[in-house]
Amino acid sequence: MPDEVAPRKPRRWPGRAIAILVLLMLVGHISNVVGLKECERDLLRRFTGTMKSPLFFTIEGKPIHLQSDVDYGILISRLNQIGYPYKCLTPAEYEADPFPHCKMGSAVPVCPFIVAIDFVSMVSRIGGAGGRIYMLNFFGYNLIVYGEKDWGV
Repeated sequence: MPDEVAPRKPRRWPGRAIAILVLLMLVGHISNVVGLKECERDLLRRFTGTMKSPLFFTIEGKPIHLQSDVDYGILISRLNQIGYPYKCLTPAEYEADPFPHCKMGSAVPVCPFIVAIDFVSMVSRIGGAGGRIYMLNFFGYNLIVYGEKDWGV
């Protein structure tokens, strides 16, 4: 009979699409865990001028000034890892000449493949910026996608 309709095949694409989406999210979270330290190091490289970036004033070769009685968290560890010089100054020395100066928070995964880092960079009394940097992260290879400035000069 010519009026017969062939039986319909069940749709499989919604299930496959969901499986692919879940797999991408899982890979993105693994990428973030693996690449957090590299994102922090690359952000410091951009600030210090060892990696060019249009988002920052760079200090290019000048040691970063840090106050000896302040806990900078991961900053000192990351500076050592990239091999960049810094000076630990007494509070009086720091008060007299605090520049160049920077502070950095730990990298925090925001969603798959996206990492946020709080950052402050000061190169002089009239040059600097602070806020949150968002980086696209793929297993340590990263790209700044957005800089949310809280303040800047």
